[in-house]
Amino acid sequence: MPGTAIGKTLDIGFAGTVSRNPHPIITARALRGAPVVFGQAMALNPDNTYSAFEDTGDMDMFVGIVARQIRQPALFRDQTHIQFDEGDSVPVLSHGAVTVVCQNGTPTAGGPAYIRIALNAAFPNAVVGGFEAAADGANTLEAPNARWTTGYKDSNNVAELTLLTRANP
Repeated sequence: MPGTAIGKTLDIGFAGTVSRNPHPIITARALRGAPVVFGQAMALNPDNTYSAFEDTGDMDMFVGIVARQIRQPALFRDQTHIQFDEGDSVPVLSHGAVTVVCQNGTPTAGGPAYIRIALNAAFPNAVVGGFEAAADGANTLEAPNARWTTGYKDSNNVAELTLLTRANP
């Protein structure tokens, strides 16, 4: 439920923020492949690394969502840098609630969540690997273990998503 103060509704926060306790499960592994950002869908590879879900598009490899955690950079670059690069240790939430950008549709409490696996010109701001509240045919896959926590999406399209069970270890 969003907070309110003096008749104003507050934003939910930033993508990738763990939003509820007591049972979030976050595991860090090395990233293989393209850079990833907070709140993005991730895949677990057979070699015990993570990669962007978009590189596989296989729901059997879906493991979780990149969590916004304190970073210990290997290089002291700009700390507003919000992506993880190949070889970085990436924290991925595999169980619990997290905030993500809802690219398409309006979430409903307990409603299904979809992951975009292909671009569609009808949704120019929707990126592959992002989450959506409405199916888009063959361009999205339903994440069977993910449900929208509330029916609220803020002005930045950030909404709360819950991973009910661990899809992969």
